[in-house]
Amino acid sequence: MSVRILRQFSASFLAATVCLQAAVNAQEARPTAVVQFISAERGLSLSALVATALERSPTVLAARARVEAARGDRLQAGLRPNPSLMSDLREDIGGPDRQTMVGLSVPLDLFRRPGRTDLADRGIDVAETELRNTERLLAAAVRSKTLQLTAAVRQLSVREQVARTLAQFRDLVAARAESGAAPPLERDVADVDARRAAAEVFRQRAVVEATMSELKALIGVQPGESLLMRDDLEQLALLPDLSEARLTSTAGPQTTGGRGDVQLAEAQIRFEAANLSSIRRSAKPDVTLNTSYMRMNSGFPLFGLSASGAPEPIQGVFHNVSIGAMVTLPFRDRRQGDIAAAAARVTAAERTAEATRLSANAEIAAARSRAQGLDEAMALFSGGLRDLALKNVEVMRGSYELGRATLLDVLTETRRLLETEMAYTDLLLETLQARSDLATAMGVIR
Repeated sequence: MSVRILRQFSASFLAATVCLQAAVNAQEARPTAVVQFISAERGLSLSALVATALERSPTVLAARARVEAARGDRLQAGLRPNPSLMSDLREDIGGPDRQTMVGLSVPLDLFRRPGRTDLADRGIDVAETELRNTERLLAAAVRSKTLQLTAAVRQLSVREQVARTLAQFRDLVAARAESGAAPPLERDVADVDARRAAAEVFRQRAVVEATMSELKALIGVQPGESLLMRDDLEQLALLPDLSEARLTSTAGPQTTGGRGDVQLAEAQIRFEAANLSSIRRSAKPDVTLNTSYMRMNSGFPLFGLSASGAPEPIQGVFHNVSIGAMVTLPFRDRRQGDIAAAAARVTAAERTAEATRLSANAEIAAARSRAQGLDEAMALFSGGLRDLALKNVEVMRGSYELGRATLLDVLTETRRLLETEMAYTDLLLETLQARSDLATAMGVIR
C-alpha cells in the first residue's frame, strides 16, 4: 500500500470520525440560548407576562391612580357648599354703646350641583376608558416585545448551531489538510468562516440581552431580577390568541366597540357635553339665604326719670333679627364665551371620535390582510423548504468528503441554510406580530 493511499485512507477515517462525533454532539447538545432564556418548568407564559405587566407597570398604576382621583372629584362634586357664619362686635370707645351681631349665610346651590355631579361622572368614565386603553397598548407592547425576544433567541440558537457546525467542519478540513488530502488554503477559508460565525453569536447574544432588558422594563421587573419565558417562538404560534384558528374566527365584520381608544373618544364626547351643560347651569341665577341676630346695648350720658320719678341713666338693650336673600343676577356676564368654547370642544370631540373609529377600522382591515398574506408565505416554509435546505448541506458535505464537491460548495450551502433559517424566523416573527396586531386592533387586552 503506497503512502498516498494510506494518507487518503487515514483522512477518510478521520473525517468519518469527526462527522460521527459532530452528529452525536448535535443530538446531545442543547443550544445555550434556549437554556438561558426559555424554561418550560420555570418560565412565564405570554399571558402571565401580560398579567405581570398589568399588575406592576408604572404606566398602568398611574392610570389607576387617575381613576381614583376622578372618583374623588365625584365625591367632592356631590357635596353642597358650606354655610358661612359671621360675627361682629362694635363698641363705642369711651361710651356705653355696644352691638353684638351673629349672622348665617346659606347658599342654596339651586342649579349647579347636578351639572357638577354629571361632569364628575363623565370624568370617571374618561379615566376608566383611558385605563383600559393603556392596558390594551401595554399588552400589545408586551406581546410584541416577547415575540421579538423569542425570535432573537431563536436566531441566537441557529447561529450557535451553525457556528458549532462550522467549527467542526474546520477541524475536519484541518485534518484533511494535515494529511495532505486538502490544500492549506481550504483550511484557512474554513477557519475564517468558523471565526466569523462565532463573532455573529456574540453579536446576536447582545441583541437578546438588550431585548430582554426592554421586556423587563415593560412588565415592571428590575434589571437585576431573573426572567424566563416558557414558550419559544414556534410554541407561541400555537397559542389561542396568536393561532391561525383565532385569526379565522375573527375574520367577520370589523368591530371597534371593544377598543379602548374608541371608547375613550366616545367618553370624551360625553365629558365635553357634560362640561357644556355645567357651564350653562352656572350662568343661571343663584340664591343665598342670609339670617342674623343683633343685640344692641345703647344709651346717652344723661339721666332721665323713671316711672316713680327717680333719676336713672338713659340706656336700653334691643334685640334684632333679620332674614334676607341674595340673588346672583347674570345680567352682563352670562358666560357666553365659555359656552361657545365648550360647544366647540364638543364638536371637536365628535370629529376626533369619528377619526378614531375610521382609523380603528382601517387598522383592523390592514392587520387582517397582512396576517392572512403572511400565513400564505408561511405555508411555503411549512412545505419542507427548511428540511430541504438542511438535506442539501448534508449531501454537499458528504460529496466534499468523497472529493466530488469543493469547500466553496459546502460553505455556500451552509450559508444558504443559515439564510433560510433566518428568513423563516423573520417571517414567523412577522406573522405572529401581525396576528398580535390584529388582536390589539380588535381590542384584546389579555
